[in-house]
Amino acid sequence: MASCGFNATLARAQPSHAANYTRVVMADYPSTGSSWLRHMLTELASRAEAANPTCSIYHEGCSWYDDEDQYDDEDQTQLNCKPSLRGYSESASGGECLLPATALVKSHFPAQELQHGVAVDSSYQFGRTMRLDKLVLLARNPIDTIRSNMERWITNEEDNLACWAQWWAPVAAALEAEKKLFVLRYEELCDDTPGTVAALLDFLGAPYDSWGGDVEAMLSDNAELRCLHAGEAPTVPKDEHEAALYDKCWNDHFRSLNVTYEPPAAGVRLASSDEHTATALQPRQGHTMFSSEPQHMT
Repeated sequence: MASCGFNATLARAQPSHAANYTRVVMADYPSTGSSWLRHMLTELASRAEAANPTCSIYHEGCSWYDDEDQYDDEDQTQLNCKPSLRGYSESASGGECLLPATALVKSHFPAQELQHGVAVDSSYQFGRTMRLDKLVLLARNPIDTIRSNMERWITNEEDNLACWAQWWAPVAAALEAEKKLFVLRYEELCDDTPGTVAALLDFLGAPYDSWGGDVEAMLSDNAELRCLHAGEAPTVPKDEHEAALYDKCWNDHFRSLNVTYEPPAAGVRLASSDEHTATALQPRQGHTMFSSEPQHMT
């Protein structure tokens, strides 16, 4: 198991103390589909002329914010319109900033902390992420996740993904027991986008559970929102080293949730560990940690 440098007892959800909304954190390692999913939910909200439930702890493209800096055991945090948006809304309803009944808040935590060697409990992302009412956990084949990230960042993705999984596994297990967990597989989102999005909307509850029937029409009107990888064959590891990453980076942490990924069936020859070289998973040169290149569909 990777040495992650954090206190495992910190990996637990805290009450959100939300006054006027349900706070659902969408925990995802980069390149597991959160941006694509948020684009689809934003389009569905527009079609329904309703409040957009999606945001992020980084306040990307949000018309509202929560008072995360006020968290303690006494405060009742609430959603607020961003000052720049008070008095109008991008919604067709117009007139005011619309606030959602459920806030789906994207967070990569603690991926960036792991990548930069920052103590997780000293990061501003810690409090903004771990105060939650429910959890949506995004899953993707770990080999695809690692390969995609190594094309974007120059960092040790194998250990970072393993540590990210080590952080979220006990949190997810505890919330599953309370029926407050929804696991969304990237592969299922690609292969059955309408059904998977509808299941997520049911988990978010009213009024979003009424939007499921609109997903297919939304995709028909917005072809760019269809999955780029739909129908692709399962990823084949390059060698035994990559095959071992299924367990190291994912299965060893989430097996109790029955959310596992396995190498291809027997009969596919993999290179031996001796044949594995340091270049097998080298990042593409020229990409930095905070690349500004578009990351659509990731």
